[in-house]
Amino acid sequence: MNEPAILIVEDEAVTAMVLKTSLTEMGYSVCGISATGERAVEMAGELRPDLILMDIMLAGKMNGIEAAEQIKEKYRIPLIFLTAFSDDRYIHEAKLTEPFGYILKPVRELELRTTIEMAFYKHAMEKVVREQAEIIRVLLNETRDLHYLMDRDGTILTANDALAKRVGITADELIGTSIHDLVASGHLSPTMAASKLPSLVNCCSLRFEEEFGDCWFDIGIHPVSGPDGAISQYAVHIHDTSRVKAMEGKMRTLSELLMKTLYPQKGEDDVSLDDLQGAEELDLVIREMKESDPFR
Repeated sequence: MNEPAILIVEDEAVTAMVLKTSLTEMGYSVCGISATGERAVEMAGELRPDLILMDIMLAGKMNGIEAAEQIKEKYRIPLIFLTAFSDDRYIHEAKLTEPFGYILKPVRELELRTTIEMAFYKHAMEKVVREQAEIIRVLLNETRDLHYLMDRDGTILTANDALAKRVGITADELIGTSIHDLVASGHLSPTMAASKLPSLVNCCSLRFEEEFGDCWFDIGIHPVSGPDGAISQYAVHIHDTSRVKAMEGKMRTLSELLMKTLYPQKGEDDVSLDDLQGAEELDLVIREMKESDPFR
């Protein structure tokens, strides 16, 4: 297994060499040392280290915080700040770059090792979360079904591309808007917008059908619990079943025509599916057609 590569950004030569020695003894590989923020950004792109140790106060025009901002935006490499300053202003500015650690000088080896290992672990977990979020995004957007998540007040927290396309704006533009606005504009019915949630949805999911705008929809409302166990959000799934309904109607018409042919002696009002007693095979075929419908 390759040793994790670390880039040191430190303008004090002695401190940089001490850090390099300590990191090497810990089993890490030091892939480079930079004394300026400008060069640190360049080396981050050239070397793609696994981690960067960045001093906040550096030689040159760019300080460590400014360099960290660019590295985060371009390369998403985990970074730990090193500084001799404990001023709240520096700490606040450093936090805005979302570092994976913050170590005050003089650096103690135990603290350095612990902070580095925690940074690697946190970065790995964030990578997993990002990958899972991307998978969910792709799955939600590779469907014609409408999906959205809202809070208890009806504010949309996230929505897929299908719903955005129905409304005529982007998914990002939908976030933060009210679901009630989509009802007022005629894009969703009150039921599809879950605007009047029955008390039952607070303990379990609900699923029902509704006709709206000459189409039929299968609607699912699913409560989402927060860390305290209380329902804080609702996930809504809307599936257009119009083609299924149309197919069912055609199959019923076909069945009735077949029965009229099989039982011509019966009046039109007397014919029903129950009369198909001697044609179990036909009935089985019809049911299998329904069950295998790809749009269900």
